[in-house]
Amino acid sequence: METCPTCPVRPDGSFASINNSQNPMKIKMKLVAALKIWVVIYPSILLFNVLFGAALTGLPGYQRMFILTLALVPWMVFVAIPGLERLLRKTKAD
Repeated sequence: METCPTCPVRPDGSFASINNSQNPMKIKMKLVAALKIWVVIYPSILLFNVLFGAALTGLPGYQRMFILTLALVPWMVFVAIPGLERLLRKTKAD
């Protein structure tokens, strides 16, 4: 029986240990990406709620969440994260 090198479960049912020391750069890149996203998403959600929270109060939670994600996902993908990337590149070049 072939074994899967990336599967966490061995054929005998035991769990393989995950050795993160093999590629520390990959882990660092993921942590930096998570931090960048958090730095942009937190103020974005806060601002959205300050601006539109009162107007959306009468809606059920799932509808408010739908409107929030409908507005913030494109903002994050096309404006906020690329803007942060440009800002970081500019400050890194200086």
